[in-house]
Amino acid sequence: MAACAGRGRASDWPGACFTPIFCGKTCIGQANVERSHSLLLPLLPPRPPRPPRPLPVDPRAPTRAHTTLQSKTHRDGQFLGKGSQKTVHAQERNGTMVAIIKSQTHDLTMEATLVTTIAEHAPHPHVMKLLGLEFGASSRVSMVAPIALFGSMLELVDGLEFEGLEISHVHKQVVFAQILSAVLHLNGVGIEHGDLAARNILVFNYDPCDPKSTDVRLSDFGDARVGQTPASAMLRLARELADL
Repeated sequence: MAACAGRGRASDWPGACFTPIFCGKTCIGQANVERSHSLLLPLLPPRPPRPPRPLPVDPRAPTRAHTTLQSKTHRDGQFLGKGSQKTVHAQERNGTMVAIIKSQTHDLTMEATLVTTIAEHAPHPHVMKLLGLEFGASSRVSMVAPIALFGSMLELVDGLEFEGLEISHVHKQVVFAQILSAVLHLNGVGIEHGDLAARNILVFNYDPCDPKSTDVRLSDFGDARVGQTPASAMLRLARELADL
């Protein structure tokens, strides 16, 4: 069971994840445990005080001490990902590593125009923004975007599993809330994304001990069209995230 964020004596343990104690389906904080224990004190002989011990930590719960995902870097020309129509590579532009999105089979002009229009006239913090456009020798458009440090949601989960860890339920709730906000915003301007899935959610910030600092953005507007994303698509995304 993945650890969840708790309160109580978390401030006594700087730099550590505060892990509550689980009892069945009830999450009991450390402070509650101490109050329950105090009720038994009159029945027990006195004992000398002892120094505090580290709180129990779920071994599957990532901590800053042993996850290496935060140190992820990219090199020029590195392959970042591939979809049914596009490929993404890291390349250096003006001293900064960016993601270059290309397609050898499809014209990306309409998608690039749509994403640029959204950013200019209806921006949202959890919708992908482009840094610019490039034109190759064949006059095909390439999109220039910031690199998501942790890749897509699928790549983040795979990276955690490789280290024997898993993403917490609270992190998934934050991700879903941010994407729901983005989808409702797009619905308000009459745009249906068309392909809501974990592979199209880019993770720009992830802190295993601070779910609220999570920053994701909805990407890949290749199937976008005029309309509104139905509730059924959000339900499918919710189930997919829950199963990660």
